[in-house]
Amino acid sequence: MYKIVIIDDEQNAIDLLVEILLSILPFNIKILGTATNLHTDGIELINKNKPDIIFIDINMPVMSGLAVSNYCKDSQCKIIYTSGYPEYALNALKNRAFDFVLKPINIVEIKETLDKAIKEIDLERQRKRQEEILKHNIHALDIDSKEIIFNHINGFIKMNTSNIEYCSAEQAYSNIFYDNKKLLVTKSLMDLEKLFPHNQFYRTHKSYLVNVSYIEKFVHGDESYVELKSGVQIPVSARKSATISKDIIKLLK
Repeated sequence: MYKIVIIDDEQNAIDLLVEILLSILPFNIKILGTATNLHTDGIELINKNKPDIIFIDINMPVMSGLAVSNYCKDSQCKIIYTSGYPEYALNALKNRAFDFVLKPINIVEIKETLDKAIKEIDLERQRKRQEEILKHNIHALDIDSKEIIFNHINGFIKMNTSNIEYCSAEQAYSNIFYDNKKLLVTKSLMDLEKLFPHNQFYRTHKSYLVNVSYIEKFVHGDESYVELKSGVQIPVSARKSATISKDIIKLLK
């Protein structure tokens, strides 16, 4: 279900947009309401319905439509500005615009921007579901751990793998991060992968090996990463970003 609200100080503009939308909307998209101003009715409409998509005029009395971004700060809603003034386009882009539609609006342009918005909403929802599944399974882990002895320059240290947060590559060696400490060991990440319990650690990147029980969330983007309970952000390669949720769920089976 996708929710739409429309805000425009001209009722005939609202009526035209509603008519266009009703002619192209699939069953799972609903217009939940319209308002002729932002400063009272529009804000109430947004707060009440938490829309996925907002169509809003820019040039309105009392409060400009550009101010709508102040009321969607914590929301992923797509703001589609409409205006008869092309010079407003730049300001719209600076105010969280998903798109800018020049009036008089036409059905082709509205359909294109709506299709684009729905695709992005679907992608965001899918990522959120994957993160929730990942987080649920990580916190439900009952992972086997084991004690390993690591040699270092002054002797050796015995360590339980459950205390290891993550490891990073350093040329032919590896850094092990545990209990707010760091230990350089004379083993590669590949060696550590073989030593550690198979379902306890995940290679997010060629240079990082992460204890999955410490992963708090996965964030997908141009530079994807997992955030650990400590707040440390570990890079996730582009290849791994596409499969990380499935990979970790598979580890738990």
